[in-house]
Amino acid sequence: MSNLSAVGAVAFLLVSGCGGAPRQNDVPLDDEARRALAMVATDALRETFNKDACGAIYGEASDFFRSQQPREPWMNECRRLRGTVGDWESFKVRSAAACPASDEFMCVSGWATFANAGYRVLIAYRLEAGRARLDSLVLWNGETWAFPPLLPGGRKRYYDPPQRAPGGPSSS
Repeated sequence: MSNLSAVGAVAFLLVSGCGGAPRQNDVPLDDEARRALAMVATDALRETFNKDACGAIYGEASDFFRSQQPREPWMNECRRLRGTVGDWESFKVRSAAACPASDEFMCVSGWATFANAGYRVLIAYRLEAGRARLDSLVLWNGETWAFPPLLPGGRKRYYDPPQRAPGGPSSS
């Protein structure tokens, strides 16, 4: 399996099983509007990361993202990542489309150039209330995971897919 295929498989696993009943305040968006929301969110993520504002990233993330990790561990890992990779200089989008498991999510993948290295970046956004909120973030340089860090035994931290809401759509 090529590195790109492995990364793609991980991205799918990050969002497989996602879903749930749509929120009442969500308005159906066409593909172009959904892509635009994801790209605006990606630009904002990059700018916020470069301001070393890990708390702001956490605060704007989806409820699921915050439920999977307490604030302080996120802050520590975000600062560690920022110290390792430096400024996020550019991002070349490879794809921005609805995630395979649910239209409630947009998956953005591409190549990010940081001051100290380049990484494949996979981002899942949860679309709610007319905006895209960070649901997961993965950085891979072809050999190692820069983020999220691994736990002892090689398990990834915090990024299991959210559970479906009772009565929500089922996968088939």
